[in-house]
Amino acid sequence: MKKNNRLIAMILAGSLIIGAAACGKANPDDYEYGQSINQVTGDENYIAGNGGDDDENGGGIIGGGDDENGGGDENGGGLSNITGGKEVSDMDVWIDKLQARPTGVQYADTENKEFEEYIDKLFKESVTSDTLNYNYAIKDGSVYGVTAPSPATMGDAESYEYFAEVAKESHEEYDKLKSFEDKPLTEEEYFILIALEADYERALYNYDHIDFYEPFAPMRGFQSNIGTTLAEYRFDDKQDIEDFIAVENMMPEYVEKLCAFENERVKKGFGMQDNAIDDVIEQCDTFVEDKENHFLILEFDAKMDKLDFLTDEERATYKEQNKQAVLESLIPAMLQIRDCVSANKGKATVSGGLAQYEGGKDYYNNYIIPHFGGCNFTGDDLIEIFEKRYEACFNRMMELYMSNPDAYNYYVENSETLFAEADARSATENIDILMSTAMSEYPKLDKIPYKADYLSPAMEKIMEHTLAYYMSPAYDDPDGNIIRVNGAFSDDMWVTLAHEGCPGHMYQNTYYQATNPKPIRADAYCLGYLEGWAVYSSYRTMAEYDFKDTDDDAVIAEFAKLDKELGYMVYGRIDVGVNYEGWSEQDLADYMTENGYNAEYAGEIMLTVSGDPGVYLSYSFSQYMMEGLRTWSEHKLGDKFDPVEFHKAILDNGPCQFEVLKFKVDEYILENQ
Repeated sequence: MKKNNRLIAMILAGSLIIGAAACGKANPDDYEYGQSINQVTGDENYIAGNGGDDDENGGGIIGGGDDENGGGDENGGGLSNITGGKEVSDMDVWIDKLQARPTGVQYADTENKEFEEYIDKLFKESVTSDTLNYNYAIKDGSVYGVTAPSPATMGDAESYEYFAEVAKESHEEYDKLKSFEDKPLTEEEYFILIALEADYERALYNYDHIDFYEPFAPMRGFQSNIGTTLAEYRFDDKQDIEDFIAVENMMPEYVEKLCAFENERVKKGFGMQDNAIDDVIEQCDTFVEDKENHFLILEFDAKMDKLDFLTDEERATYKEQNKQAVLESLIPAMLQIRDCVSANKGKATVSGGLAQYEGGKDYYNNYIIPHFGGCNFTGDDLIEIFEKRYEACFNRMMELYMSNPDAYNYYVENSETLFAEADARSATENIDILMSTAMSEYPKLDKIPYKADYLSPAMEKIMEHTLAYYMSPAYDDPDGNIIRVNGAFSDDMWVTLAHEGCPGHMYQNTYYQATNPKPIRADAYCLGYLEGWAVYSSYRTMAEYDFKDTDDDAVIAEFAKLDKELGYMVYGRIDVGVNYEGWSEQDLADYMTENGYNAEYAGEIMLTVSGDPGVYLSYSFSQYMMEGLRTWSEHKLGDKFDPVEFHKAILDNGPCQFEVLKFKVDEYILENQ
């Protein structure tokens, strides 16, 4: 991971952590193969700087903004009701604009049997949809009354026919959910209802505009995620092994259907641009390198050697079967993808982001922002948010510089080694230290069982953009937390492991599963919430770090957070500029030049934001919303604000859209005023 640090007059946005695979499990609109079947949270960094000093990547949590007032809403929701003697910030204004569900709902005392049966059905259908999804979600099916798919299956490959059928089924499910609105529901049931409705509303729009779905997107496509998905498959018994090999052998047929879908999209004018195709080709070439020592052969063999329920003969047989599947099915499937995208070079009808397509701006508003940002704001809203937040962060950094130039000079002079002591420690040492020193603002948990290890050399190469990732355990296996670290990188370990571990993804997931949520909520997925929480909480840990040879730890930590958040605001603004406003590469370069950045990297950034629209929103915008909910609560509660109780309100409700989360935060505020 790299970050670029500059003097205050020329602050450079650091490179941004990008999630390559989804955080969480399947939900109605997780049709992307790499998202719907795995529980991996892959944090990749995209190198885009100005050629300055190496540094970490960005995102932070500093408050601030204009003094602004607004109208109130009932039950304490509006700006006019803010108390505590603090000025209203830009964050408060935007949180107030969230269209939260109405408060004051009358809850039933007993559960609604029909609703309980219905959500149980939804859960079971979700986790048994295909073999890989089941393996990642469930360890012992008897706990939930389900069994693994038999025979093994990858599920239906994406096609226009497939999406039409899924859309039809989703409309039926949504109508069924709506039918419960006027029926008596407990508080928990009502929350589940509105959370599911929000998920389906987002998904239904997407299915109606499925031309925009790119199955081979450079960062979210099948080819970029399938390696990690297979490498993390869990083997609890012989059937798991046999199912895994069966799935590997299904890859050519599955990929053939994906390629057919891609070719239809190209004919309709939605093909990938040539630079994105080049990126996909490179991914495929990397995947098929060193066939006899392929990383999925090496990883599989290592796992077989550790399974005590196998005889030596069985172990050898399975190893040979897997090797054959990799060489004769997986690698040919990846070459199919290479051939497919290569044949479509030169066929793109536009050059740029979503806004270049008819309906692209509406798609960005109605799907990209809600799905990746977790909120129903518009592109115009995000432009204002990013620009004002950038200005606020810049001004705050200037204030810190003026008040403590020594701390600023320390930060600049030591930017390369600011977290050097953490970088020198093992992943386990850092996570344990974070658990013991950086968790005072969060609800207490018993020590979280986990395993942190490093990728094999083969996996390091395949996942060359991945710094680390967290893999959440099966729902019925709370002790199975895994964090993988790419040993090819050696910097930014403090923030990275806070993001993946504690108080980030691992803590959030462990805490929520410990609340014993209903199975349908254990299966909840919302990228905005998940990454928003991980960025928000991980950057707060900088304040707990003991910087070497200085007494200005608090100020230095704030410099570091502001520097990171400036990076997020820039890249978020670029994402909106390209995909909503229709910026060309020259427009992007002009923006970078006008704001003091090296436009040399405009082409690389353009490739990222046009190839994977919304890729930055889960980190930039969602972190802003998490921080905004905290500022909102602080201002509403004043001296009664308790960070532990606030975080409990966020964590107790689990992954959901920010409109739904705002509904629960307002209830928390009402209970504590």
